[in-house]
Amino acid sequence: MGNEVEYWNINVNVGFILLDMPVYSPIYSLPYVLFLLYLFALFVIERNRINRGYSAAKIQNITWLSLLFFIGFRGFIYTDWFTYYPVYEYLPTIGNTSIQNLDTDWELGFVLYTILLKTLGVSYWGWNFISSFIDLFLLHLLLKKRTENYYVLAFIAYYIYSGLLMEVNLMRNMKSIILFLVSISYLEKRKFIPYLILNVIGIFFHISSIVYLLLYFVLSKRISRKVYWVIFGIGNLIFLMKIKFVTPILLFVAGMIGGRSEMLLMYMENNMTYGITIGYIERVFFFLLLLYFYDKVQKDGNRYVYLNIYTMYFISYFYLAEFPIISERLSYLFIISYWFLIPVFYSYFSIQKRKIFFWALVLYGTMKTIAANDSLLCRYDNLLFGIEQYEDRRYLFNRYSDKLIVQ
Repeated sequence: MGNEVEYWNINVNVGFILLDMPVYSPIYSLPYVLFLLYLFALFVIERNRINRGYSAAKIQNITWLSLLFFIGFRGFIYTDWFTYYPVYEYLPTIGNTSIQNLDTDWELGFVLYTILLKTLGVSYWGWNFISSFIDLFLLHLLLKKRTENYYVLAFIAYYIYSGLLMEVNLMRNMKSIILFLVSISYLEKRKFIPYLILNVIGIFFHISSIVYLLLYFVLSKRISRKVYWVIFGIGNLIFLMKIKFVTPILLFVAGMIGGRSEMLLMYMENNMTYGITIGYIERVFFFLLLLYFYDKVQKDGNRYVYLNIYTMYFISYFYLAEFPIISERLSYLFIISYWFLIPVFYSYFSIQKRKIFFWALVLYGTMKTIAANDSLLCRYDNLLFGIEQYEDRRYLFNRYSDKLIVQ
């Protein structure tokens, strides 16, 4: 009876709450999986049109506009709306701005961008849509230029490999990542000043862009296959043998600094991501694919830059597994390499191997999408068809936050 009274009070005071819903269920993943399969269908249509000598421009426009519809009109899905919504409501317009009003955890560039839109009368939902439009339109232009006849496949890779998650949950990061992607053309030409300017602007949207500045000389350098093999071998050794080589160094430094440094390190070490999983197998396979196509990529313009970016992604997972929080955050900066390399590798395969790769990607992408979107807070709704209210989602978030993980 106690539970019945509790639920009854929720219905009266909070609004629409679905009762007795499981915290995890593959049903929540269904809209995401269906949209993924829709993207694969668009890819097949794109390939058929190109193979017959027709333009695929309409299909390509439909692809990015479909993503804009799916992401830009989203409701309160995933988790970071819990912060974004109240902060957006709290931030002032330009006429009412003061230093106190700017006191948020957001970087100044993102705050000013948000205040500008709010001053223009844009609602929280309009802000979401405009943010997604900017990111997806710029990505559309980049992929159209970089992936040639495999544009839709690049957006499929974006969708599978954290693009959706970052667009929804890591809006600040996404702006800085898009600026980095724009700056790659200057990285390839070894033009440091424009590369510097774009990524300094990125820092004003998310501080993590400083990593791109620090890696300028690494990312722009052609690395030999032997070095890649060494990175691959040592990385697997560290990961599989669970070797902690960073912790002793940091503990030594923390001991010298004192304070709460050691406690922070203990927290960062929690839930280490060791073990042979599907994710581990996929990353190993992709790195081996990188080595297999090494010569072709090196001769194919400046695409070697994406090999370097993927290598940093590999390092962030395999070398820093003892610090899962740092490992995950760093990986978001470099997972973008998949978006560009998957179409490239696909183009290198023979026709028969392309079919195998295609169906393997369908299977893996579906599994990954289900696993990433099977929690209660991923339950999709769309602004154009009606969404669950903030108070209702906030209740679910507060009640189940200790059990919910959005990957």
